[in-house]
Amino acid sequence: MYLKTLFSILLFFALLSQLHSQDISLGILDSGEFSTHKYFNELYKDYKLSEESGEIIPAIPLVKTVSTNKYKVMGYMPYWFVNRWNTISYDLLYVIAYHSAEADSNGNITNNHGWLTDANVTNMLNSAHARGVKVVLSATIFSGTVIEKILTSETKRINLINN
Repeated sequence: MYLKTLFSILLFFALLSQLHSQDISLGILDSGEFSTHKYFNELYKDYKLSEESGEIIPAIPLVKTVSTNKYKVMGYMPYWFVNRWNTISYDLLYVIAYHSAEADSNGNITNNHGWLTDANVTNMLNSAHARGVKVVLSATIFSGTVIEKILTSETKRINLINN
């Protein structure tokens, strides 16, 4: 028991020292609050998808199935893990949110991180659809001011929806 507690304490301090050695501004919103999503988005902002073709790769349509799951479970697939599409337990999911398309204050998509142009994304879509699992694209805006501009402008909202 003593060794387990000592190991846990040492692990905690090792992780804490790792956090202090990183840029402490990562993941901080305009409001000063920390966002896990923003942190990882900034951490992987330069991550390039290895198989992105730049052209739309068609996916198979969603197969209608009757789920035996008691709950509707939503999974989350960040673009920097999409090459692991074949490790997903699709049978446990109802829908997968692909993270993410980055949007600007006018509702334009500035980076879709391989959505419909990366072979791994298409493989994930095909695997999900073949098992009756829906896939949606999540949009990312980490500024409360920008979100407010889009939500208060019908033109910008419609532009974001259409993009």
